[in-house]
Amino acid sequence: MARREVIREAVAEGLTRPIPPVVPRDVAIPHLAERASVIKGVRRSGKTFRMFQRMGELVLEGVPRDHMLFVDFEDDRLDGVSDNVIGDVVEEFLRVLGTALPEKLYLFFDEVQNVEGWGRPLRRLTQDPRFEICVSGSSAKMLSEDVATEFRGRGISAELQPFSLREFLRFRAREPKGIVSPDEARELSLLFEQYLRIGGFPEVQDADAATRITALQDIVWAIAARDLAERHGLPMLGTRKFVQRALRLSGREFSVRKTYNDLHSAQIPLSKADAFSLPEHCEDAYLFFLVSRFGADLTEAVRGKRKLYAIDPGLQFAFGPASSADEGQRLEDAVYLELRRRCLGDRRTGIGFYRTKEGFEVDFAVGDVEERSVSELYQVSAHAEETTTFTREVRALSAALDETGLSEGTLLVMSARDVPEPEDARIQVQDAWRWTLQLD
Repeated sequence: MARREVIREAVAEGLTRPIPPVVPRDVAIPHLAERASVIKGVRRSGKTFRMFQRMGELVLEGVPRDHMLFVDFEDDRLDGVSDNVIGDVVEEFLRVLGTALPEKLYLFFDEVQNVEGWGRPLRRLTQDPRFEICVSGSSAKMLSEDVATEFRGRGISAELQPFSLREFLRFRAREPKGIVSPDEARELSLLFEQYLRIGGFPEVQDADAATRITALQDIVWAIAARDLAERHGLPMLGTRKFVQRALRLSGREFSVRKTYNDLHSAQIPLSKADAFSLPEHCEDAYLFFLVSRFGADLTEAVRGKRKLYAIDPGLQFAFGPASSADEGQRLEDAVYLELRRRCLGDRRTGIGFYRTKEGFEVDFAVGDVEERSVSELYQVSAHAEETTTFTREVRALSAALDETGLSEGTLLVMSARDVPEPEDARIQVQDAWRWTLQLD
Protein backbone atom coordinates (compact mmCIF):
# COMPACT_ATOMS: atom_id res chain seq x y z
CA MET A 1 0.00 0.00 0.00
CA ALA A 2 1.35 3.45 -0.90
CA ARG A 3 2.68 5.67 1.88
CA ARG A 4 0.08 8.40 1.37
CA GLU A 5 -2.77 5.91 1.38
CA VAL A 6 -1.57 4.35 4.62
CA ILE A 7 -1.37 7.77 6.28
CA ARG A 8 -4.86 8.66 5.05
CA GLU A 9 -6.29 5.41 6.41
CA ALA A 10 -4.61 5.87 9.77
CA VAL A 11 -5.89 9.43 10.12
CA ALA A 12 -9.41 8.57 8.94
CA GLU A 13 -9.59 5.78 11.52
CA GLY A 14 -8.05 8.01 14.19
CA LEU A 15 -10.74 10.64 13.65
CA THR A 16 -13.69 8.25 13.67
CA ARG A 17 -12.62 5.56 16.14
CA PRO A 18 -15.34 5.29 18.78
CA ILE A 19 -14.31 6.27 22.28
CA PRO A 20 -14.81 3.09 24.32
CA PRO A 21 -16.35 3.08 27.80
CA VAL A 22 -13.68 3.29 30.47
CA VAL A 23 -13.29 2.81 34.20
CA PRO A 24 -12.37 6.37 35.21
CA ARG A 25 -8.83 6.58 36.55
CA ASP A 26 -7.86 8.96 39.34
CA VAL A 27 -4.46 9.93 37.94
CA ALA A 28 -4.69 13.43 36.48
CA ILE A 29 -3.02 14.17 33.15
CA PRO A 30 -0.96 17.33 33.69
CA HIS A 31 -1.42 20.20 31.26
CA LEU A 32 0.97 23.08 30.67
CA ALA A 33 1.20 25.42 27.71
CA GLU A 34 3.74 24.36 25.10
CA ARG A 35 4.32 20.99 26.76
CA ALA A 36 3.22 17.50 25.81
CA SER A 37 1.52 15.38 28.45
CA VAL A 38 3.28 12.03 28.84
CA ILE A 39 1.62 9.01 30.46
CA LYS A 40 4.22 6.57 31.81
CA GLY A 41 3.83 3.31 33.61
CA VAL A 42 4.22 -0.43 33.52
CA ARG A 43 2.96 -2.32 30.49
CA ARG A 44 -0.77 -3.10 30.47
CA SER A 45 -1.58 -0.66 33.27
CA GLY A 46 -4.22 1.18 31.22
CA LYS A 47 -2.30 4.04 29.60
CA THR A 48 -4.27 3.81 26.34
CA PHE A 49 -7.60 3.88 28.14
CA ARG A 50 -6.48 6.86 30.21
CA MET A 51 -6.09 8.66 26.89
CA PHE A 52 -9.59 7.57 25.88
CA GLN A 53 -10.84 8.90 29.22
CA ARG A 54 -9.35 12.30 28.39
CA MET A 55 -10.99 12.23 24.96
CA GLY A 56 -14.34 11.47 26.56
CA GLU A 57 -13.88 14.38 28.95
CA LEU A 58 -13.21 16.70 26.01
CA VAL A 59 -16.39 15.53 24.25
CA LEU A 60 -18.37 16.35 27.40
CA GLU A 61 -16.75 19.80 27.38
CA GLY A 62 -18.13 20.34 23.88
CA VAL A 63 -15.05 19.57 21.78
CA PRO A 64 -16.12 17.98 18.48
CA ARG A 65 -14.84 14.43 18.02
CA ASP A 66 -13.17 15.31 14.72
CA HIS A 67 -10.95 17.85 16.49
CA MET A 68 -9.23 14.92 18.23
CA LEU A 69 -6.84 12.58 16.47
CA PHE A 70 -5.89 9.24 18.04
CA VAL A 71 -3.08 7.25 16.42
CA ASP A 72 -1.68 3.96 17.71
CA PHE A 73 1.91 3.70 16.53
CA GLU A 74 1.93 -0.03 17.19
CA ASP A 75 -0.15 -0.29 14.02
CA ASP A 76 2.10 -2.38 11.77
CA ARG A 77 0.86 -0.49 8.71
CA LEU A 78 2.84 2.51 9.94
CA ASP A 79 6.13 0.61 10.23
CA GLY A 80 8.68 2.17 7.92
CA VAL A 81 6.10 4.37 6.20
CA SER A 82 8.16 7.52 6.57
CA ASP A 83 11.00 8.98 8.58
CA ASN A 84 8.58 11.78 9.42
CA VAL A 85 5.43 9.74 10.03
CA ILE A 86 4.31 12.02 12.87
CA GLY A 87 4.61 15.07 10.65
CA ASP A 88 2.82 13.28 7.83
CA VAL A 89 -0.02 12.26 10.13
CA VAL A 90 -0.51 15.80 11.42
CA GLU A 91 -0.33 17.23 7.89
CA GLU A 92 -3.08 14.82 6.78
CA PHE A 93 -5.14 15.71 9.88
CA LEU A 94 -5.00 19.41 8.93
CA ARG A 95 -5.81 18.62 5.31
CA VAL A 96 -8.95 16.72 6.30
CA LEU A 97 -10.14 19.60 8.50
CA GLY A 98 -9.75 22.04 5.61
CA THR A 99 -9.24 25.78 5.77
CA ALA A 100 -11.61 26.55 8.67
CA LEU A 101 -9.30 25.25 11.39
CA PRO A 102 -10.41 25.51 15.04
CA GLU A 103 -8.31 27.32 17.62
CA LYS A 104 -7.41 24.09 19.43
CA LEU A 105 -6.69 20.59 18.14
CA TYR A 106 -5.93 17.52 20.23
CA LEU A 107 -3.34 14.89 19.36
CA PHE A 108 -3.26 11.51 21.13
CA PHE A 109 -0.30 9.36 20.14
CA ASP A 110 -0.13 5.87 21.66
CA GLU A 111 3.13 3.87 21.81
CA VAL A 112 4.94 6.79 20.25
CA GLN A 113 8.32 5.27 21.08
CA ASN A 114 7.86 3.01 18.04
CA VAL A 115 8.58 6.01 15.82
CA GLU A 116 12.28 6.48 15.22
CA GLY A 117 13.31 9.96 16.35
CA TRP A 118 9.89 10.74 17.84
CA GLY A 119 11.22 13.56 20.00
CA ARG A 120 12.04 16.08 17.29
CA PRO A 121 8.61 16.29 15.57
CA LEU A 122 6.84 16.34 18.94
CA ARG A 123 9.05 19.17 20.20
CA ARG A 124 8.13 21.12 17.09
CA LEU A 125 4.43 20.47 17.60
CA THR A 126 4.53 21.63 21.24
CA GLN A 127 5.58 25.05 20.00
CA ASP A 128 2.39 25.36 17.94
CA PRO A 129 -0.30 26.80 20.26
CA ARG A 130 -3.05 25.08 18.26
CA PHE A 131 -2.11 21.65 19.57
CA GLU A 132 -2.68 19.95 22.89
CA ILE A 133 -0.59 16.79 22.82
CA CYS A 134 -0.85 13.64 24.92
CA VAL A 135 1.45 10.67 24.36
CA SER A 136 1.99 7.32 26.01
CA GLY A 137 4.59 4.66 25.55
CA SER A 138 6.08 1.43 26.80
CA SER A 139 7.68 2.24 30.08
CA ALA A 140 11.26 1.30 29.31
CA LYS A 141 11.30 3.53 26.23
CA MET A 142 9.57 6.45 27.90
CA LEU A 143 11.77 6.84 30.95
CA SER A 144 12.24 10.13 32.74
CA GLU A 145 15.63 10.40 31.07
CA ASP A 146 14.09 9.77 27.64
CA VAL A 147 11.39 12.35 28.21
CA ALA A 148 13.96 14.90 29.36
CA THR A 149 16.26 14.15 26.43
CA GLU A 150 13.70 13.90 23.66
CA PHE A 151 11.37 16.69 24.76
CA ARG A 152 14.09 18.96 26.19
CA GLY A 153 11.81 20.59 28.70
CA ARG A 154 8.67 20.33 26.58
CA GLY A 155 7.16 17.24 28.21
CA ILE A 156 5.46 16.78 31.56
CA SER A 157 4.71 13.29 32.78
CA ALA A 158 2.31 11.39 35.02
CA GLU A 159 2.78 7.90 36.43
CA LEU A 160 -0.06 5.46 35.93
CA GLN A 161 -0.05 2.34 38.09
CA PRO A 162 -2.49 -0.55 37.74
CA PHE A 163 -5.83 -0.05 39.51
CA SER A 164 -5.73 1.30 43.05
CA LEU A 165 -8.15 -0.24 45.54
CA ARG A 166 -10.64 2.54 44.84
CA GLU A 167 -10.43 1.93 41.08
CA PHE A 168 -10.66 -1.83 41.69
CA LEU A 169 -13.93 -1.20 43.55
CA ARG A 170 -15.12 1.23 40.88
CA PHE A 171 -14.64 -1.47 38.25
CA ARG A 172 -17.01 -3.64 40.29
CA ALA A 173 -19.47 -0.82 41.00
CA ARG A 174 -18.62 -1.13 44.71
CA GLU A 175 -16.87 2.18 45.30
CA PRO A 176 -18.12 3.70 48.58
CA LYS A 177 -19.80 7.06 48.13
CA GLY A 178 -20.37 8.21 51.70
CA ILE A 179 -20.61 6.85 55.22
CA VAL A 180 -19.92 3.11 55.21
CA SER A 181 -22.44 0.93 57.02
CA PRO A 182 -21.34 -2.18 58.98
CA ASP A 183 -22.57 -4.44 56.18
CA GLU A 184 -20.68 -2.39 53.58
CA ALA A 185 -17.57 -2.46 55.77
CA ARG A 186 -17.63 -6.27 55.87
CA GLU A 187 -18.04 -6.40 52.10
CA LEU A 188 -15.20 -3.90 51.54
CA SER A 189 -12.94 -5.91 53.81
CA LEU A 190 -13.59 -9.05 51.73
CA LEU A 191 -13.07 -7.12 48.49
CA PHE A 192 -9.77 -5.82 49.83
CA GLU A 193 -8.65 -9.41 50.39
CA GLN A 194 -9.57 -10.08 46.76
CA TYR A 195 -7.62 -7.01 45.65
CA LEU A 196 -4.49 -8.32 47.37
CA ARG A 197 -4.81 -11.56 45.37
CA ILE A 198 -6.07 -10.22 42.03
CA GLY A 199 -4.19 -6.95 41.91
CA GLY A 200 -5.01 -4.02 39.66
CA PHE A 201 -4.04 -4.93 36.10
CA PRO A 202 -7.24 -4.09 34.18
CA GLU A 203 -7.25 -7.05 31.79
CA VAL A 204 -7.30 -9.72 34.55
CA GLN A 205 -10.15 -8.35 36.62
CA ASP A 206 -12.76 -10.82 35.34
CA ALA A 207 -10.43 -13.78 34.83
CA ASP A 208 -10.50 -16.98 36.85
CA ALA A 209 -7.49 -17.63 39.09
CA ALA A 210 -5.57 -19.86 36.69
CA THR A 211 -6.07 -17.53 33.71
CA ARG A 212 -5.22 -14.50 35.81
CA ILE A 213 -1.94 -15.97 37.07
CA THR A 214 -0.94 -16.97 33.55
CA ALA A 215 -1.80 -13.50 32.18
CA LEU A 216 0.16 -11.73 34.92
CA GLN A 217 3.16 -13.95 34.34
CA ASP A 218 2.94 -13.23 30.62
CA ILE A 219 3.00 -9.48 31.32
CA VAL A 220 6.15 -9.92 33.39
CA TRP A 221 7.81 -12.12 30.75
CA ALA A 222 7.05 -9.47 28.12
CA ILE A 223 8.72 -6.84 30.32
CA ALA A 224 11.68 -9.13 30.94
CA ALA A 225 12.09 -9.73 27.21
CA ARG A 226 11.41 -6.33 25.66
CA ASP A 227 12.14 -3.79 28.36
CA LEU A 228 15.05 -5.55 30.06
CA ALA A 229 16.84 -8.21 28.01
CA GLU A 230 16.44 -6.74 24.52
CA ARG A 231 16.81 -3.10 25.52
CA HIS A 232 19.91 -3.63 27.66
CA GLY A 233 21.50 -6.61 25.90
CA LEU A 234 21.03 -9.03 28.81
CA PRO A 235 20.75 -12.83 28.61
CA MET A 236 17.08 -13.81 28.42
CA LEU A 237 17.14 -16.79 30.80
CA GLY A 238 19.19 -14.99 33.43
CA THR A 239 16.91 -11.95 33.25
CA ARG A 240 13.76 -14.07 33.63
CA LYS A 241 15.15 -15.99 36.59
CA PHE A 242 16.35 -12.80 38.28
CA VAL A 243 12.93 -11.18 37.91
CA GLN A 244 11.12 -14.31 39.06
CA ARG A 245 13.16 -14.50 42.28
CA ALA A 246 12.78 -10.78 42.91
CA LEU A 247 8.98 -10.79 42.66
CA ARG A 248 8.75 -13.65 45.15
CA LEU A 249 10.38 -11.29 47.66
CA SER A 250 7.91 -8.43 47.26
CA GLY A 251 7.51 -6.85 50.69
CA ARG A 252 10.79 -8.33 51.95
CA GLU A 253 14.47 -7.52 52.03
CA PHE A 254 16.16 -7.99 48.67
CA SER A 255 19.84 -8.68 48.12
CA VAL A 256 21.26 -8.47 44.62
CA ARG A 257 24.39 -10.27 45.74
CA LYS A 258 22.47 -13.23 47.18
CA THR A 259 20.27 -13.42 44.11
CA TYR A 260 23.29 -13.40 41.84
CA ASN A 261 25.07 -16.05 43.93
CA ASP A 262 22.00 -18.31 43.84
CA LEU A 263 21.69 -17.98 40.07
CA HIS A 264 25.42 -18.47 39.60
CA SER A 265 25.33 -21.65 41.70
CA ALA A 266 22.46 -22.91 39.52
CA GLN A 267 24.58 -22.13 36.43
CA ILE A 268 22.07 -19.56 35.16
CA PRO A 269 23.77 -17.28 32.59
CA LEU A 270 23.97 -13.82 34.17
CA SER A 271 27.16 -11.88 34.90
CA LYS A 272 27.66 -10.09 38.19
CA ALA A 273 27.70 -6.74 36.39
CA ASP A 274 24.40 -7.54 34.69
CA ALA A 275 22.85 -8.71 37.97
CA PHE A 276 23.78 -5.47 39.71
CA SER A 277 22.43 -3.39 36.82
CA LEU A 278 19.07 -5.17 36.72
CA PRO A 279 17.37 -3.56 39.74
CA GLU A 280 17.71 -0.10 38.23
CA HIS A 281 16.43 -1.36 34.89
CA CYS A 282 13.46 -3.02 36.64
CA GLU A 283 12.63 0.23 38.42
CA ASP A 284 12.85 2.10 35.11
CA ALA A 285 10.38 -0.40 33.64
CA TYR A 286 8.07 0.13 36.65
CA LEU A 287 8.26 -3.59 37.47
CA PHE A 288 9.34 -3.13 41.08
CA PHE A 289 10.84 -0.53 43.39
CA LEU A 290 13.58 -0.72 46.03
CA VAL A 291 13.18 1.19 49.29
CA SER A 292 16.06 2.11 51.61
CA ARG A 293 16.22 3.36 55.17
CA PHE A 294 14.71 6.81 55.45
CA GLY A 295 17.52 9.34 55.64
CA ALA A 296 20.16 6.99 54.23
CA ASP A 297 23.04 8.59 52.35
CA LEU A 298 23.78 7.62 48.77
CA THR A 299 26.23 4.86 49.70
CA GLU A 300 23.84 3.21 52.13
CA ALA A 301 20.92 3.62 49.73
CA VAL A 302 22.85 1.63 47.11
CA ARG A 303 24.75 -0.87 49.24
CA GLY A 304 22.69 -1.12 52.40
CA LYS A 305 19.52 -3.03 53.19
CA ARG A 306 16.71 -2.45 50.71
CA LYS A 307 13.16 -3.77 50.60
CA LEU A 308 11.46 -4.65 47.33
CA TYR A 309 7.89 -3.78 46.32
CA ALA A 310 6.26 -5.00 43.09
CA ILE A 311 4.19 -2.62 40.95
CA ASP A 312 1.10 -4.66 41.81
CA PRO A 313 0.22 -6.99 44.71
CA GLY A 314 -1.18 -9.50 42.22
CA LEU A 315 2.33 -10.12 40.87
CA GLN A 316 3.54 -11.45 44.21
CA PHE A 317 0.56 -13.78 44.29
CA ALA A 318 1.27 -14.89 40.72
CA PHE A 319 4.93 -15.67 41.41
CA GLY A 320 4.97 -16.75 45.05
CA PRO A 321 3.41 -19.57 47.06
CA ALA A 322 -0.07 -18.60 48.25
CA SER A 323 0.57 -19.23 51.93
CA SER A 324 -1.00 -17.20 54.72
CA ALA A 325 2.30 -15.42 55.35
CA ASP A 326 2.25 -14.02 51.83
CA GLU A 327 -0.87 -11.99 52.62
CA GLY A 328 1.32 -9.84 54.82
CA GLN A 329 3.76 -9.30 51.95
CA ARG A 330 0.95 -8.32 49.59
CA LEU A 331 -0.55 -6.01 52.19
CA GLU A 332 2.76 -4.24 52.70
CA ASP A 333 3.17 -3.98 48.92
CA ALA A 334 -0.29 -2.41 48.56
CA VAL A 335 0.46 0.12 51.31
CA TYR A 336 3.72 1.13 49.64
CA LEU A 337 1.99 1.63 46.28
CA GLU A 338 -0.70 3.78 47.90
CA LEU A 339 1.95 5.90 49.63
CA ARG A 340 3.72 6.25 46.29
CA ARG A 341 0.51 7.51 44.66
CA ARG A 342 0.10 10.10 47.40
CA CYS A 343 3.73 11.24 47.40
CA LEU A 344 4.31 11.62 43.66
CA GLY A 345 4.58 15.24 42.62
CA ASP A 346 6.14 16.46 45.86
CA ARG A 347 9.87 16.69 45.31
CA ARG A 348 10.61 16.71 49.04
CA THR A 349 8.45 13.76 50.02
CA GLY A 350 10.18 10.43 50.18
CA ILE A 351 9.37 6.96 51.44
CA GLY A 352 11.69 4.64 53.35
CA PHE A 353 11.68 2.26 56.27
CA TYR A 354 12.66 3.61 59.68
CA ARG A 355 15.25 1.99 61.95
CA THR A 356 15.40 3.09 65.57
CA LYS A 357 18.62 3.45 67.57
CA GLU A 358 17.86 0.12 69.21
CA GLY A 359 17.49 -1.55 65.84
CA PHE A 360 13.69 -1.83 65.72
CA GLU A 361 12.11 -1.23 62.32
CA VAL A 362 8.96 0.54 61.18
CA ASP A 363 7.84 -0.39 57.68
CA PHE A 364 7.32 3.11 56.29
CA ALA A 365 8.50 6.58 57.15
CA VAL A 366 7.33 9.46 54.97
CA GLY A 367 8.81 12.93 55.07
CA ASP A 368 11.14 15.58 53.75
CA VAL A 369 14.12 13.80 52.23
CA GLU A 370 16.31 16.90 52.01
CA GLU A 371 15.79 17.74 55.67
CA ARG A 372 15.67 14.07 56.71
CA SER A 373 12.57 14.98 58.66
CA VAL A 374 9.89 12.32 59.20
CA SER A 375 6.25 13.46 59.09
CA GLU A 376 4.37 10.11 59.01
CA LEU A 377 5.05 6.60 60.35
CA TYR A 378 3.24 3.43 59.30
CA GLN A 379 3.63 -0.09 60.59
CA VAL A 380 1.96 -2.82 58.52
CA SER A 381 0.90 -6.22 59.82
CA ALA A 382 -1.75 -8.51 58.37
CA HIS A 383 -2.32 -10.41 61.61
CA ALA A 384 -1.35 -8.14 64.48
CA GLU A 385 -3.92 -9.81 66.73
CA GLU A 386 -1.28 -12.40 67.61
CA THR A 387 0.29 -11.32 70.90
CA THR A 388 3.92 -11.72 69.86
CA THR A 389 3.37 -9.90 66.58
CA PHE A 390 1.36 -7.12 68.22
CA THR A 391 4.02 -6.53 70.89
CA ARG A 392 6.82 -6.41 68.31
CA GLU A 393 5.02 -4.02 65.96
CA VAL A 394 3.88 -1.63 68.69
CA ARG A 395 7.29 -1.59 70.38
CA ALA A 396 9.00 -0.51 67.16
CA LEU A 397 6.39 2.13 66.39
CA SER A 398 6.52 3.56 69.91
CA ALA A 399 10.31 3.82 69.78
CA ALA A 400 10.16 5.54 66.40
CA LEU A 401 7.58 8.03 67.69
CA ASP A 402 9.86 8.83 70.64
CA GLU A 403 12.81 9.50 68.32
CA THR A 404 10.95 11.52 65.71
CA GLY A 405 8.79 13.47 68.15
CA LEU A 406 5.65 12.73 66.14
CA SER A 407 2.36 12.79 68.00
CA GLU A 408 0.82 9.93 66.04
CA GLY A 409 1.73 6.73 64.21
CA THR A 410 -0.48 4.22 62.43
CA LEU A 411 -0.63 0.45 62.61
CA LEU A 412 -2.35 -0.84 59.46
CA VAL A 413 -3.95 -4.28 59.73
CA MET A 414 -6.43 -6.47 57.90
CA SER A 415 -9.00 -6.24 60.70
CA ALA A 416 -8.69 -3.57 63.39
CA ARG A 417 -11.51 -5.02 65.48
CA ASP A 418 -9.39 -8.11 66.16
CA VAL A 419 -6.40 -6.11 67.42
CA PRO A 420 -6.11 -4.95 71.06
CA GLU A 421 -5.84 -1.24 71.78
CA PRO A 422 -2.19 -0.22 72.23
CA GLU A 423 -1.17 1.18 75.61
CA ASP A 424 0.65 3.93 73.72
CA ALA A 425 -2.16 6.40 72.96
CA ARG A 426 -0.14 7.84 70.08
CA ILE A 427 -0.65 4.66 68.03
CA GLN A 428 -3.79 4.40 65.95
CA VAL A 429 -4.85 0.97 64.71
CA GLN A 430 -6.69 1.15 61.40
CA ASP A 431 -8.11 -1.20 58.80
CA ALA A 432 -5.77 -1.07 55.83
CA TRP A 433 -8.68 -0.93 53.38
CA ARG A 434 -10.22 2.00 55.23
CA TRP A 435 -6.91 3.87 55.26
CA THR A 436 -6.33 3.14 51.56
CA LEU A 437 -9.75 4.55 50.68
CA GLN A 438 -9.09 7.51 53.02
CA LEU A 439 -12.28 6.88 54.97
CA ASP A 440 -12.72 8.21 58.50
